Amino acid sequence: AANGQAALENLAKMEPLPCLILLDLMMPVMDGWQFMEKKRLDPRLNAIPVVAFSALEERKISAARTDDVIRKPINPDVMIKVIQKYCVLN
Repeated sequence: AANGQAALENLAKMEPLPCLILLDLMMPVMDGWQFMEKKRLDPRLNAIPVVAFSALEERKISAARTDDVIRKPINPDVMIKVIQKYCVLN
């Protein structure tokens, strides 16, 4: 999704839900911090782990309270390992 609001709208229609949400913290309309606040209020979405992508300093990233972080620039091998940590890939 292009922003947090669009992601929430997509997730509301999704069945089954994804095993993981990959989240860029810096988005227009609704940023990653706002997305996380809304996600935590939705019992259907609350259990889905979230991995943030960010080049921001650790203090700012931790305020989003995501389950994990992948630092930018993204290393594809690191990304695959983090995804495998939360999802069973076939």
